[in-house]
Formats: sequence, structure tokens, C-alpha cells
Amino acid sequence: MLGAFSAENAGRLTGLSAARLRRWRQEGLVYPEYSLVDAAGRPTRHIYSFRDLLKLRVLSRLRTVHGVPMPELCRVAHELAGLSDEDWKTRNLWVGRGTVGLDGPEGGEVAMIALEAVMRAVRQDIESMNRRDASQIGVIIKKSLIQSGRPVFSGTRIPVAGILGYITAGYADDEILSGFPDLVAADLDAARAWGTAAD
Repeated sequence: MLGAFSAENAGRLTGLSAARLRRWRQEGLVYPEYSLVDAAGRPTRHIYSFRDLLKLRVLSRLRTVHGVPMPELCRVAHELAGLSDEDWKTRNLWVGRGTVGLDGPEGGEVAMIALEAVMRAVRQDIESMNRRDASQIGVIIKKSLIQSGRPVFSGTRIPVAGILGYITAGYADDEILSGFPDLVAADLDAARAWGTAAD
């Protein structure tokens, strides 16, 4: 699953505070895959990938549920960074006595974390976060991280100008809505009003 997530959304999806995300980024535990930079090349915003979210979710669980110490957490973060997509679907982490491994338990009390279950849970949480509520229907917004600040329908990444293009080209509402299932008739009305106001 592809995606780009702000630090705020990464926090919501992983249960980590902004301060913890910042600290883990500074410590090199999980550095976001993408960054927006200023003219001098300094990062101004950090953007987390889906893979980053998976690592954060696992590390958070290891730290808060299993009490894994930071040196071990750093080692595990490095191991997680090297996993392939197939590994995330088929491998498990084994946790016991403050250590974590991918190869199975080494005796004693051990807990298992199925990486595929983590991946499935993060996907479900992303889908839930992306569901539009009633307050977003028929609302047009502009945010710098969404479509480079162009107007979009609230709760989506769909540019209003693109939909207005279909409307002015003569496409019927049901044709447009079948191609954009996240939209409803009220969104098309909002696009028409936006187009009229922009003229």
C-alpha cells in the first residue's frame, strides 16, 4: 500500500506522541522516508511512508507492551528496515527477556508479534481514518500537503478543478460519481459553485 502521511497522521495511526516521533527521528530509530525541504535543502516537513508506519507500530508495541530497552529497539529498527514486502507478510517477531528476534523463540517466556497482522491492522486504521464524515461532504479545502495546495474535496485528494473539468465537458453526474466513488452529489454541487465563484 502506497501512501504519504504527515507526522500528525503518523501519530494517530501509531499511538505515538509528536514528541516521541521527533525523538525517534532524531535518534535515527525511524526517519521518515520523505521530507519537504526549503530552498537551502533543510527539511521543513517530514512525511512518513506506509512502511514507516509499520515500523513505528511494531517499535511502539515493543517499547510500551514488552518493555524492550532502547539499545535493543534500535537494533530491531535496523532489522525491520531491511525486511522485504514478503517478509512483512510471512515473518514473526519473537519477544522474550528484553530481546527480540525474527528466527523464533530462544526459550523462556516468549511473545510473538505477527508482522502480517500489524500490516493488516495499519491498513484498516488508514481506511478508517480516510472515511469521510458528514461534515466533509460538499466541502472544498486547500492544504499545502494535499495536491500542492490546490482545492480538493474535504476528506479526499481529488482536485476540484478535475471534477469541474468533467462537469463542463458534459459528463452526467452519475458517470462522474461512478468514476469517483468517494464523491457524492453534494460534492458535484460544491464543484459547480466553486467554478462559478472562480469566474
